[in-house]
Amino acid sequence: MNYFKLFLPLIFGILCPVIVAGQVSLSIPDTTISANKEHEIPIYIDLSETDSVFGFNSTFEFDSDHLEYISYSTEGAISDSVLIALNQRENEIMISFSSIYPIKSGGKLINIIFNPKNESVSTFSNTGFRVNEETPEAGIAEAEINSITSPVTLSISGDTAEVRNNIFLDIELIGLKGRDLNSFEFLLEYQNSTFEFKAFTINVELTESNYVIVPVLLSDSVLSIKGSSTSPISQDLILGEVELFAKEEGEFNVQVIEASINEGAVEVNLEFGSILLTEDKTPPDVPSNVEINFNETTESAVVEITWDIVSASDLKEYLVTREFDSEENTITTELNLATDTLFSSGVYKYFIQSVDNAGNVSERSDSVEIIISTVSNELINSLPNTFTLSQNYPNPFNPTSTIKFGIPEAAVVKLEIYNLLGQKVKTLVNARRSAGFHTVNFDATNLSSGMYMYRIQAGNFVKIKKMTLIK
Repeated sequence: MNYFKLFLPLIFGILCPVIVAGQVSLSIPDTTISANKEHEIPIYIDLSETDSVFGFNSTFEFDSDHLEYISYSTEGAISDSVLIALNQRENEIMISFSSIYPIKSGGKLINIIFNPKNESVSTFSNTGFRVNEETPEAGIAEAEINSITSPVTLSISGDTAEVRNNIFLDIELIGLKGRDLNSFEFLLEYQNSTFEFKAFTINVELTESNYVIVPVLLSDSVLSIKGSSTSPISQDLILGEVELFAKEEGEFNVQVIEASINEGAVEVNLEFGSILLTEDKTPPDVPSNVEINFNETTESAVVEITWDIVSASDLKEYLVTREFDSEENTITTELNLATDTLFSSGVYKYFIQSVDNAGNVSERSDSVEIIISTVSNELINSLPNTFTLSQNYPNPFNPTSTIKFGIPEAAVVKLEIYNLLGQKVKTLVNARRSAGFHTVNFDATNLSSGMYMYRIQAGNFVKIKKMTLIK
């Protein structure tokens, strides 16, 4: 008699205890979830101290009118050596587990991820299972899944900003999954003493989805945002971007005064961390590499000053200062160049400063000196020999500049300003003038920035020059 064969089952049973299905229990906790958010439902297995599980097959049933199966997750599961095969069909989920190493302690087997389609209550239950190839057993685990509609959240986000700059706030609507959003309206209130509304930029994706969004500034401190569409959206969406100008230091706060979705009042949570606005007191960098080129005649010298661009996101303009005969004259320009016209010989010095939006002014750059020798100082007070038209000063300018011309004999003079389309925008002189040098002031307050031409006609003399207005 072969005793080894007789005792083999006994030895295998001692070394690898096989449990019957009845010694294993499953559990699914009752869960309350938001109707518009995906949620993980855990499935647990309970074992006694002598149990070992190598394989496990089970079938679960759910209400497909209430819950939509999305996927599964093994995060936090009792074993990382478990192989899982899952098959979902209509309202059933079939799961097979197999493990290289035996599972000897209870815990979480798997998470089933559902998306609740609506606000409802249903059951998620185990209809049958089999452990270690044993005889299938009837299911014993059942849980109640209660989905409730969560409140809508209006998310407003923005970064720390500086005074006298525009701040940008992204507005997002969260909590729409599972809802068909046809229309909405929000009233947002902010401090009008510190901030000034500039613009609202609508999210392009919404307009492409046939959504019509209308922002309306109801007062200095209340902004209404309305939206509607015949093609409803059922997911979180970014409404757009609010642009505000920060006037002074302080905290920016906002609140929702009123809210409605699909023409019905709704509770809206506001998710917003206040923005601290600080005063920028750091001056921009000093302009460098100032260079000067000039051409001079007996009548005047035309000077061109250039320098390296100052790298600063909040740079507003440059100050160009000319020093001559103990006097200083300053012009502003947004470009890194300026043109100056001189009518006297002598020694001139130029230096540049940069200015930011907060009004901070940099130190002066190294000065550059030029000597004008050809221009005749006496020419200013004498009669010109020919008709002349000088370059306006300053140039570029904002908003005023002077134009000088000379006529050797009395004549009817027309001095007119044209835009680049050839349209006359202003007449500065249209009268008889005596022989000599004349100066005319040009005020461009009502004109927009750009290139302009000024044209003089005196007898048969016609001359045109260009000038640049920068505001």
